[in-house]
Amino acid sequence: VQLLREELNNASLLKASKMSEVEVGTVDSFQGKETDLVLFSAVRSNLLKELGFLRDYRRLNVAITRARRGLIVVGDQKVLRTCRHW
Repeated sequence: VQLLREELNNASLLKASKMSEVEVGTVDSFQGKETDLVLFSAVRSNLLKELGFLRDYRRLNVAITRARRGLIVVGDQKVLRTCRHW
């Protein structure tokens, strides 16, 4: 999260853009909020196929229901398929 915030901040300083309007946060930080577009990174990829917090269906629900207009999910299919909610 911190790295993404820094990169977006650097990009907005280099050119006149709306990058400063992009909100970056954890799933929990979006609880109770909505936004037009959500880009959800579910790239918990490892040889053991462990999902960690991504296995929690409540967090998944928050992640995929915050978008008003569009949802983009990036992840490792092999790992995500180990959980019935995904």
